[in-house]
Amino acid sequence: MEQRAVASGFARIFQAAGDQVVYAGGEPYRLSTWPVTASRSGAPSGGPLDGSLDAGGVRPSALLQASGAVVDFTGRTAERQRARRWRDAPGLLRVNLLHGPGGQGKTRLAMKIAQEWRAEGWIVLGAFHHRDRQAPPAFDVASDFERAAGVLVVVDYAERWDTEDLLTLLGDTSVGAQRGVRVRVLLLARPSGVWWQNVAYRVERDFGVRAERFELLPLEDDPAVNREGLFCAAQSRFAELLDVPVPGTAHVPAGLGVREEYRLVLAVHMAALATVLATRHGVAPPTDPAEVSAFLLNRERDHWVSLRHRREDPLAVTVDGMGQLVYVATLTGPLGYGDAKQAVVQAGIESLQSPGAMVKDHARCYPAASPAGTVGGPGTVLEPLYPDRLGEDYLALLTHGHHHPFAADPWADDAPARLFAPAVEAGSAADVPVWTRRGLLTLVEASARWPHLADTQLHPLLRARPEFAVLAGGAAVVTLAALPHVDLDVLEAIDALLPEGRSEWAPAAAAIADRLLDRRLAAADDAEGARIRADLSNRLADVGRHERALVLAEEAFMAFHALAPRAPSAHLLDFAYAEGNYAVRLAQVGRIEDALARSNGAMLWLSILAAQDRALHLFDLALATRNHATWLADAGRHEEAVGWSESAVEMLRELATQRVGSLHIGHTRELFSAVSVHAGLLVATGLVADALTYSELALAALRDLVRLDRSEFLPDLPVALNDHARLLEHAGSPLDTLVHSAESVEVLQELARLDPDVHLPDLAQGLAAHAVWLSETGSAVEAAEAAGEAVAVRRVLADHDRHTHLPALVLVVSLLAVLLEEAGAAQEALVCSEEVVVLHRENARRDREPHSLADLVRALLSHASRLREAGGLDEALAYAQEATSAARTLRGGPADTVDLPIAAALHAKLLEEAGRLDEALVHSAETIEIARTRVRDDRDANLPDLAAAVGNHASRLADAGRQTEALDHSRESFDLFAELHERDPDAHLVGYVRNAAILGHILTKGSRFTEAIVPLLFALGMAPHLKEHEHPIGVWVSDLMRAAHAGAPRAVQREYRKLTGQKIPPWFQRPPAP
Repeated sequence: MEQRAVASGFARIFQAAGDQVVYAGGEPYRLSTWPVTASRSGAPSGGPLDGSLDAGGVRPSALLQASGAVVDFTGRTAERQRARRWRDAPGLLRVNLLHGPGGQGKTRLAMKIAQEWRAEGWIVLGAFHHRDRQAPPAFDVASDFERAAGVLVVVDYAERWDTEDLLTLLGDTSVGAQRGVRVRVLLLARPSGVWWQNVAYRVERDFGVRAERFELLPLEDDPAVNREGLFCAAQSRFAELLDVPVPGTAHVPAGLGVREEYRLVLAVHMAALATVLATRHGVAPPTDPAEVSAFLLNRERDHWVSLRHRREDPLAVTVDGMGQLVYVATLTGPLGYGDAKQAVVQAGIESLQSPGAMVKDHARCYPAASPAGTVGGPGTVLEPLYPDRLGEDYLALLTHGHHHPFAADPWADDAPARLFAPAVEAGSAADVPVWTRRGLLTLVEASARWPHLADTQLHPLLRARPEFAVLAGGAAVVTLAALPHVDLDVLEAIDALLPEGRSEWAPAAAAIADRLLDRRLAAADDAEGARIRADLSNRLADVGRHERALVLAEEAFMAFHALAPRAPSAHLLDFAYAEGNYAVRLAQVGRIEDALARSNGAMLWLSILAAQDRALHLFDLALATRNHATWLADAGRHEEAVGWSESAVEMLRELATQRVGSLHIGHTRELFSAVSVHAGLLVATGLVADALTYSELALAALRDLVRLDRSEFLPDLPVALNDHARLLEHAGSPLDTLVHSAESVEVLQELARLDPDVHLPDLAQGLAAHAVWLSETGSAVEAAEAAGEAVAVRRVLADHDRHTHLPALVLVVSLLAVLLEEAGAAQEALVCSEEVVVLHRENARRDREPHSLADLVRALLSHASRLREAGGLDEALAYAQEATSAARTLRGGPADTVDLPIAAALHAKLLEEAGRLDEALVHSAETIEIARTRVRDDRDANLPDLAAAVGNHASRLADAGRQTEALDHSRESFDLFAELHERDPDAHLVGYVRNAAILGHILTKGSRFTEAIVPLLFALGMAPHLKEHEHPIGVWVSDLMRAAHAGAPRAVQREYRKLTGQKIPPWFQRPPAP
């Protein structure tokens, strides 16, 4: 039977189990078994090595392609284990993005994972976009498809897919999940930026599927791998393929172990291949990474020569013409046949052949993954020179200005300008060729390593057309600004064209202004220099670089402080702005008192200016006054803050109610912000009813404005709703709080759909707050659902900007774990708890700060406790061991604070429960040592931990038969709890009574029966004061007293009468429990 796939390829495959699927060509994607079976040479049959190993024409680019799998796989043990954990995690459908730079090993790792999983009963498929011709037109579907352990779908070059088509694939995979088959979708891509942010958000929003992300780090980070080992393995494999004697370690390039270029495994393989080819040709191997590229590209040129001069079916295009074609293809990337001919014409390739003939000759030398004309429509041509690094090196080496042994071509000097020239000179970005964005990005990346390329091609191009930089995107502009040899005139021109008020362009704006600072200051007078510093301070603050922003704000303030007395009328306004901005920057780094001092000055100068021209300066004075009120509140001076806040409200109300319509609209937002701040201050001073009145009025007016101009004022509504919800919470109206919180979330969802870059962080925060409020009203399941949505959004944000959003992601995943526990979903909570640990590990590895490591310790301990509750004692022990080891590195440092749990304490407890008492005692003693050290630093804060640690150790010593030590520790613990109980009876009653009982227990166990009566009688007398259901101690103490009586009846009876003046009661004389 033959099935013909049309729309939902995944569904068709399930229907066709045991048969053959044939694609009709109109489907958005195709599926095939993956990867293609490798031949002995290491390349897929029909792959890039075919015809590339003859004596005259080795093609280095083919040998270096990842898809060829020429060099044996090595390392990546941790990554494969992580993939296995992802595979085995709960859930029938899971999605993961594996990303990293070209040459890092993504495809090789995916192929290894596929091989291992297939051996364990998984079916592995590759998904190919309908424009991709790699998939064969048909494939056989396994008859046991639905009985497989699971289905892995690999999507290589996922960033090239249309978003809707990728979502169609992910949606279709739910067919497998609906049938009870585990499906895992592994996306491979170089970047993880905006495209992934949008895809991940849509996946989690539309399908409820967690979209995970994993950055592939350099292979040398694997402890089992080193550069020389990688080099020698690659060298041996290339020598085997080319039938060349292995050169040996004498040809290991100088600098292999220290040069930054060799962190990339591809660079190591390039050096190894160059060494083998040099041996084959009887020449000295290159030693410098750039010379390695030049050497390999000369061998690539030899391949063109061999094809040009072969007897049968030679290339018609000249060798120089082929070199120019390769240059164009490297810039444009794969194109359709029509676009490719246009690119050849526009680039002005020097050949007598027609554009079509040249494109076809290039395709013979560099065939696409599958030829044009296969099932599914036309293919692409102008396949770039891969790997990417080699292609970038080729662009640079073909251009004049370098001193390496590779012939430059004068044709290349102006090639980019010709290639990117707009079709309509009048025009907009829409008029530029389709390949312009990719070409510019490639040029920028290549220029980072090749300065002459920037001087001869990139800079002239951008001087003539600076708008091309905007077309290339913010990331390209940031990279451009960081080039040490960048043309500053080019940056000035680009800066003038950057879109304003767009958060995605803030990093580019900051990078350019920072790079241009010295140049701009050199050409400015004192006043203009201060303004330049102030502008850069604002730009840096916009991207979170607050420390440097503060330095520049202070420099601007000091400059105007010196200028204002000389010419007050000219510089007073600048001075007021500078002092106000300085105050803001101080507050941003937590220096609130300093901010208040500067804020006082700013308000004074603005008051003077407002007295001179109220209409012009009142708004700035109102904002400065509002900021001052906020910082007073931050400093705990709420009563002072109320007065200033009320003044700010009145000023803004005056502005908002003026009759000039534009002015009214322009100042309304700040009015409502000030009213919200004022309402919060009223709450802090106990005037909740007044605060609600202000908040209700502001919210009603804001709703009216939203109805008048939704796009302008809708972004303000969630803030107002949340502020009002908090006031309602303070006022004791939880149901009203939920109503307003839910409305806030709905509005934020609408805003996030319209502009995810701006509003996704607010949506995540709103969902998390709503989850907490739901939990507080007893709606545990709904709370967990809301927190799950917040986690989905935070994951999208963290994938886009890991540094900024990772801490918030950790917090919200931790919240989800707690709420899932409240909802009774213990297994799901455990999965979240494990993710919290993984995220904290990442954060600790990224910033290497003690406090991040301390947070990891807390997460490890929490997860270990949850595992223990779930019956996973062995797993809990592993996490506790990691926490203990990490905590040891923090001893005595800034993060070793009273709020950091003593990891060894939980580790000892778990070891005891596992029956490993001797090991438990070691960690128990360590716990005491840590607690004693902390007590010496701060007795009051740390004494409870010491008392508990000593008591627990005493119990374990007794169980180990070390009675003398146990008794000493138990008496110490009892004395410590007596001290604590005297200070705070309510807080330490349980510990006091419990340790009295433990002391009695140890004395009884050591046959010191009469001594045991004193602590046991004390514990028995205090037991009624405990909540028995929380601390069931009375029955245990009673049984200990019977055991003491059984051990020495007469002596105990005498001691009892001596202590109480009464005869021992009958219940005391009964036998103890067995």
